[in-house]
Amino acid sequence: MTPAEIASYIGAAAWLPQIVYFLNWASKTRIQFYPANQCEIGFTLLGPIFNVRTALYSSKDIIIENLEAQLIREDGTSYDFSWAGITETFSQILNQSGNQTIQRDYSPLIFRLTPLSTLEYFIRFQQKNFLEKKIEIVSNLLKKDGDLKIEGNYCIDKLIDSDEFKAFEIFLKDFFWFIPGKYKFLFNIKASTKIKLIKNEYEFNLDDTNIKILRQNLSLVKDAVKNIIEPKNFPQPFFSWVMPINKKL
Repeated sequence: MTPAEIASYIGAAAWLPQIVYFLNWASKTRIQFYPANQCEIGFTLLGPIFNVRTALYSSKDIIIENLEAQLIREDGTSYDFSWAGITETFSQILNQSGNQTIQRDYSPLIFRLTPLSTLEYFIRFQQKNFLEKKIEIVSNLLKKDGDLKIEGNYCIDKLIDSDEFKAFEIFLKDFFWFIPGKYKFLFNIKASTKIKLIKNEYEFNLDDTNIKILRQNLSLVKDAVKNIIEPKNFPQPFFSWVMPINKKL
């Protein structure tokens, strides 16, 4: 082997790490979120809620198996959210009645992204550990309601005065962790193939007024439970939401 041939092999070998990196990069499906300039923050009987309207782009056909969001307060405390529902917007048409939006609402199992079209999604997230811990609390409350009905002379106020309802109220208050300040949010995706999320961090701010609005929802818990148990006798209360401005980081 001549010196020139040896030099050429050494030169080619020097490119191997870059080639391996490129092939690894090219094999991954690149996904990018394009959130609207506002998100929705709420607190209801379902606990903390984070909703976001976003377009989703994928460089290849891919099946999304799970979609999560993480909210991080500026003090470093983080909260994990799982998808609870998706509204998929296909198009808008103009007819005699005005604009009509063609969309589909469904509970998340899986959904498909394709590079042929970039659709708009309204994704509803709920806090993961709230959903896990509420099962026992809500089960106890429903069991108490059933026991009171079996006893006879049922009155909804007996349920509201019960220890089980008080435990439910305390449970909700313990999960109200919103405080004024900056919040960063990012998305996590589980898919059928390897993926790379592009530009995946955003930020919004909650001020004192936002927190006051959200905290007022705690006063609606009794009315909301009464409406669920006896919808014909008690009107549905309306929980308040805040819509902070998103900022890309």
